[in-house]
Amino acid sequence: MPITAADAWCTGVQWAVRQTAEAENHMTSVERVLAYTQLPQERPATVAAGGGAPPKGWPSSAKLEFDRVEVCHCYRSLYVV
Repeated sequence: MPITAADAWCTGVQWAVRQTAEAENHMTSVERVLAYTQLPQERPATVAAGGGAPPKGWPSSAKLEFDRVEVCHCYRSLYVV
C-alpha cells in the first residue's frame, strides 16, 4: 500500500510540475506577443530607385526572374547553382 501511494504521489507531482512549466511557457509567449504589439510601426514601402510609392497593382504577377545568380554554401566554397 505505501508503495502504491508513493507512486501515485510522484505521478501527481510530475503532473503538477509539467503543468506549471507549460503555463510558464504560455505566459512567455503572451509576454512576447505583447512586446511585439508595442514595436514601432515600419514606414510604408517605397521603391528605392524612384523614391516614391510602388505603382498601383504592383506586383502584377507572382513571377520571379533570376539573371546571372551564383550561390554557394560558404564564401570559400564552390558555387552550387
